[in-house]
Amino acid sequence: RKDVVLDLDFKSEWNRMAIATAAQTFANNIVSVRDTIGAVRFWQVIMSLESVSREVGKQERDGVFARFWEIVQPELRANPVVLTSQNSWARPDEVTLLEKKEELASLPILEALGVHIAHSDLRFTHGLLTAATVGVRLFGAIDLATALQGAGLTSRHERSDLPEFLRTDAQWNEVWDECDRLLEQLSRKSPGQRDAVRRELAKCSVAPCRDGAFWPCNAIYQADESTAGLFARTIPELQFVDQGQASFTPLQSLCPELDAAAAVYELGQVDATQLRAALEADSSLACDLLGWFQDRRAQFRQNDGLRSALKHLPIFPASTGFEPLSQLALPGGFDDPLKIAGIISIDALVGRLDFLNDLGAAKLTFETYARTRIPDAVVRDDLPVESRRELIQLLARKGSELRDFANICSVLADLPIVECADDYFRSANDVYFDTAPIREVLGEVPLAALPTEHTEGVRAFYLWLGVADEPRLDAVIRRITEVTANPPTDDAVATIQRLFEHLATRVGTIELGTPAASLRTAAWLAAQGEASRWFRPDEVYAVFRKSLFESQASFLDVPLRVQQQSTKFLECLGVRANPSNQQVIAHLLHRSANNEPVAENIYQYLADEAQPQSLLRLRDEACIHLGDGKFVRPDQVFWQPHPFGRYRWQLGDSLRKYHELFTRLGVNESASSRDAIQVLYEIEHEFGVGNHALDPDAKLVVAGCWRRLTTAIQIGEFASEELAPLETRKLICSPNGVLQPPQWMFFEDRPNLAAKFGRFLDNNAIKQPEGMGQAMQAAGVRFLSQAVQAHIVEKEGSVESTEVLDRIRDRWDLLHRFLEFENPAIASKLDVLLEVRCVRLTRLLIVQTLKVFNRELQSNPELAQAYLSREEGELHYVAADGRVPWIAISRELVGLLSPDEQPGQLAIGMKDVLGGDSHDLAKSVLDELQIPEIDRQSMSGQPAPGVISSLGEHVDDSGANDNDFNIADEVAAETQEVEESAAGGDPNPAEATTAEPTRASPTGSGNGDGRGKAPSGGTGARPGPGAGVGTKTNGSDADDPDSEDFNSPPDGRSPGAKRDRRGPGKRKGYAVLRSYVMPDRAEDDEVITDCDGHARRTEIAQAGVSRVMQFEHEEGRHPREMPPLHKGNDIESDDADGNIERVIEVKSIPGEWLGAEAGLTKPQVERARQLRHQYWLYVVENALDDDHYRIHRIRDPYGQANRFMFDPGWCQVEEHGTASDARLDALPDSSDGDSAPTGEETDASPID
Repeated sequence: RKDVVLDLDFKSEWNRMAIATAAQTFANNIVSVRDTIGAVRFWQVIMSLESVSREVGKQERDGVFARFWEIVQPELRANPVVLTSQNSWARPDEVTLLEKKEELASLPILEALGVHIAHSDLRFTHGLLTAATVGVRLFGAIDLATALQGAGLTSRHERSDLPEFLRTDAQWNEVWDECDRLLEQLSRKSPGQRDAVRRELAKCSVAPCRDGAFWPCNAIYQADESTAGLFARTIPELQFVDQGQASFTPLQSLCPELDAAAAVYELGQVDATQLRAALEADSSLACDLLGWFQDRRAQFRQNDGLRSALKHLPIFPASTGFEPLSQLALPGGFDDPLKIAGIISIDALVGRLDFLNDLGAAKLTFETYARTRIPDAVVRDDLPVESRRELIQLLARKGSELRDFANICSVLADLPIVECADDYFRSANDVYFDTAPIREVLGEVPLAALPTEHTEGVRAFYLWLGVADEPRLDAVIRRITEVTANPPTDDAVATIQRLFEHLATRVGTIELGTPAASLRTAAWLAAQGEASRWFRPDEVYAVFRKSLFESQASFLDVPLRVQQQSTKFLECLGVRANPSNQQVIAHLLHRSANNEPVAENIYQYLADEAQPQSLLRLRDEACIHLGDGKFVRPDQVFWQPHPFGRYRWQLGDSLRKYHELFTRLGVNESASSRDAIQVLYEIEHEFGVGNHALDPDAKLVVAGCWRRLTTAIQIGEFASEELAPLETRKLICSPNGVLQPPQWMFFEDRPNLAAKFGRFLDNNAIKQPEGMGQAMQAAGVRFLSQAVQAHIVEKEGSVESTEVLDRIRDRWDLLHRFLEFENPAIASKLDVLLEVRCVRLTRLLIVQTLKVFNRELQSNPELAQAYLSREEGELHYVAADGRVPWIAISRELVGLLSPDEQPGQLAIGMKDVLGGDSHDLAKSVLDELQIPEIDRQSMSGQPAPGVISSLGEHVDDSGANDNDFNIADEVAAETQEVEESAAGGDPNPAEATTAEPTRASPTGSGNGDGRGKAPSGGTGARPGPGAGVGTKTNGSDADDPDSEDFNSPPDGRSPGAKRDRRGPGKRKGYAVLRSYVMPDRAEDDEVITDCDGHARRTEIAQAGVSRVMQFEHEEGRHPREMPPLHKGNDIESDDADGNIERVIEVKSIPGEWLGAEAGLTKPQVERARQLRHQYWLYVVENALDDDHYRIHRIRDPYGQANRFMFDPGWCQVEEHGTASDARLDALPDSSDGDSAPTGEETDASPID
């Protein structure tokens, strides 16, 4: 229909769908449609569909009509829709289309060859069929070549062997005509495509040959009849195109042309004997061939290779037959006496001389004779020996003439013309004169046999020619390669040594950059004592310094004499002579580990050449050789004598030349106490493991070690506490000679004390050795008396007595005098004696109890003269016949004053003081002993300090009364004490001892310390003893606790009475850092004085934080303010690297920091405890005053607090009960810090 509704309505949609469906239906049934309407009508429809598609493309039709072609076109390519000339159907890609009608004549042959050709009825649609959208190809030469090759036409075929459709001339004419047409069609192809197709067609057997058969075109030549006839005489097997087939003439270009190059090639393929036979059989053939080549001489002038190939063909007539021109010469001025030179037969080559000259034929001269004819002659096996000898004589005679010819020597040197001793003729480059060095170095090599006549002339000729009179380098290298091809043997090593020595003598004349370069990298050298393989030069060392690192390297197995003479050669090869520091050190350690001696020069090397850093490896190793393969560590030898016997060694003065080296290694000038400890450990390892008894020498060494340690403690070399780790080591020699740990040993500090417990302590109790006890005691040896406790088991006549205490008071000044001289520390405790209750007895029986090693033993009861019970504070003594046992009493009293000291010397002196018949007599004893007196009067007491009666304004805290304990008062009192005792110091104790320097206000005024002047009128410090509140006393010696009269007992108390144990007073200048601890209460926040409410507190707090932030920035740190509710701190201040340097809690005070509290909440205290030195308390006083504010910076407030004070508020959490007043029944241990009354300062460490 012409009109199809395709507008935008429902009809157009139906029509579009109908068209698309019709197109799909057509495509799905394309084969049925083909069969129904036939090939011609089918392709007419297809053409219409394609035409409509093109009209759509030109916008002449609606696009829906293009759907037909879009859907049908792929089906055309995939289905057999093309009718062939044989009325069969095929796909488009299986069919070809003849381009011209003239080709229809060859259609039967093409069909016979199996080619599918499109039916001629379809030529009307030629353009569409061959379009890319359909895919039918035009029939071309490549299709014909493929068909012919498929039919097996790729080799020679007789006509009778061909298929029937190719046997007649008419059939072949059709084939050749079609080929011609198809070759014309190739003109539309590119040169590369044309050549490829022609090569394929040339493989087909379509060329008629002179032998009547059909050949592949590339297997026969095209040539004129004369050329074909000439080469048929020379090479009968060579085939040519039959020039009688005119139809093939256009195709002859498929066959190669026989030009000069092809002719030379074909002649070269013929066996030389066969070619000579053909030339000899046809006398004119050689002249005709050369004439044919002469006619093409232009081709030779342009091609040197072609000219040379022709010269080497045996087609040139000579007196000896047909030879290559390269072996012939034109007759000239030199007469060949040996008749070995080929001469061209000029008579046989009339008219060809110019061409021979073009080819390079030369006249025979002596130079030509020597350069070309002799080489040709001597390589032939048929040259007689005599002729060879005559030739040598000829060359020797004409030697001077030969030397004028350039490069002639190199030509002759490679010829086998030198007669050898084994009757073989060899080239001069392979032959040697018979000399001893050559035989020794190279062994069996060809040796020249000199004639008896003209010997020197021939020798000179041979020498000029290249016969060697010394080993050639390449031959030496070959010899090395041969010898080292197998593992080393004694003979092989000896040979290599000779070769090495020879090469070393020639190092100045050989170039290691040429053949000898392989000597640097090849494994050809023998190593001493290593027969498993050969070594490269970089794997071995020269033996010059072998003793320095013998165990760490392989050494060249060549005699020392040869190596000494070959230093330059060794250097060229890359053989090293000097070791590295690491090798020398490793060798030394290897020798040490295997107890093998080393040469002393190893230490000279280390002293002179070793890098200091490399010597660190030896510091802890046994590297010092004592002789006989024994080595010791550097820390085991000294320059000075030592007490360690066989366990250490002394270096002699002759080794002082290595002083600097040994110092670097760790050798000390003399032994130290640390060495003594180490020696003790070594003896423990030797004897203690198996509990073996020490030998006499070891005993002496152990004693020397302890004596050295005691001296070290006495001179302050180290503290006695450092020996505490020794207590568990077996280091003390027991009585049976076996080592025991110090913690198991006791000094029998009282005569026969050990025996009181039988034999239990036979091997654990020793007498304190002279000069050793202090170190042993520090290591854990105890006094036996300290492990023994005495108990009273029976006492008679008990009467409390004052006679001992009366004597003590009477001799109080003398006791002080004696003890200050002997032991000032004990003298300060003398008043403890007045605490003792004394009981006089008529009989005292005690038992000693020993508790050691998980055992408890008791001695037999024994009578005692005196015994002091420390638990009860009572001294029991027996006064027999009225005589007081002052010796025993003095012993017990010294034990009370100094429980850890031995009473001996002190007890004797105290006995002299107390036991004297009178005070004057006792004083005379001290005078006689020249014990100085002590002035206790003129320098006693101290100036009366001014008492500050007011610090800051009075604050009336809500809920407080006049009787409440005031924390501010206590702080002020402590501050007063510090100011009084630290004259000229900072009045702020916290800052003076723990805080960084305070930051004063830029405009601050007052007393110069950054504060304003303190206000007056308030209450001052808490009153001290003897001082009124708010007053300032001048004081006197009587009022000063330091002004005690040491000539009489303190306080004048009666015997046995309790006394104030505060002592003579606190240390001067010590800052008391008190922190007041309060129980948990509702307001768990810092207390801020003059606080009017939350708003006021927030304003003050923020002002303080802002000032601290500014200060931290000015100090170069990077502070970060924490959120308002952050617990534990207000600011974290980082260093330049971003690490937290300070965690800061800020306390802001509106006034001065005097009576006000700067309190920490519980989370803040916990944070301070965790961070310690990283935690800082910044107290900002006068926080709102821009001119007078001040920041106090206190580091680690928790750790530096040395006293925690508890205010009366703790009564709120006290335990309520009915306990009665406690009474101190026993005398407190003087070392108990809790016994000091409040107000006495101690040296206790901060509470952690």
